[in-house]
Amino acid sequence: MNQNRLSLKWLDRQYGDQWTKNPPLAQPKSWIKKILVALNMSNRQFAERLGITASSAGEIAQREIEGTITLNTLRKAADALDMELFYMFIPKTKSLNPADRTLDHLIEERAHEVARQLVMASSTTMNLENQGTGSAALEEGIEDLAIKLKQEMPRTLWN
Repeated sequence: MNQNRLSLKWLDRQYGDQWTKNPPLAQPKSWIKKILVALNMSNRQFAERLGITASSAGEIAQREIEGTITLNTLRKAADALDMELFYMFIPKTKSLNPADRTLDHLIEERAHEVARQLVMASSTTMNLENQGTGSAALEEGIEDLAIKLKQEMPRTLWN
């Protein structure tokens, strides 16, 4: 089994439960502000824990809202709040089934997308040359190519 497959299976085993059993939490606009409120901690107290000025602490919270905060700064903020920072990537899926939120399913969906594009492009050319095939043959071709793409997992899958 190639290294990509081993890595994929390890990630799905390691994190699949978190990806599939828990609905992804909506990301609040500002964890820092929400946590300060929940802890009843003032901005000044937060700033003191960080060893910075209150205005700099306010800038940190604002950068979080704007999405320009660095991961390192978030780690420092979490530490100042006596918390751990946890982040993860959760596979997106077109499926409504949370159990499909795995890397394996993500690859399967992408392989079907690429296969459909390739087969349909080929079909258009064949139709122009009066060599078209029926829809059942097209679907079978898409499925066969998708299986091959998923097994081989070429880098071109992500172009």
